[in-house]
Amino acid sequence: MSEWKQYRRTNIAEMRPYMPGEDLNEVSVSGVDDPPNDHGMIARNPENHKDQWYVARAYFEANFAPQDAAQPEPTDDERAEALNVIFDGPPGPTAGRFVEVETDDGRSVRAGEWIKRDDGLWSLRIRRYIERQPVRGEAGEESGDDHE
Repeated sequence: MSEWKQYRRTNIAEMRPYMPGEDLNEVSVSGVDDPPNDHGMIARNPENHKDQWYVARAYFEANFAPQDAAQPEPTDDERAEALNVIFDGPPGPTAGRFVEVETDDGRSVRAGEWIKRDDGLWSLRIRRYIERQPVRGEAGEESGDDHE
């Protein structure tokens, strides 16, 4: 068996209340669930409506809230949680030393893995999506020496 890991949901879930007495032959229900007494929710895969499963009431109430139809879905920037690499001084000829990596709210995170390279240097390998910034002169980016 593989190791359990934590994952964050990245999309809106489609669910409806379980109705007492409804036929659950097409819904995946765990042996520990008790829909007739629990009155949880039926979830479905938005891309395959035949893929449905039962969600226990306590789990649903602890982990989900209704999506307000008037509220737009968050943008990628609103969803993003930044990682801040902390140093004990500014960049320069005698640059500061690495202190830690933390989130915007100050939580320390293990952002990656330290790897000793063959050239004697060390690399902090961060396995997370990093938005690639265009290099000056690439399509859509003006080249030149002017700075903002």
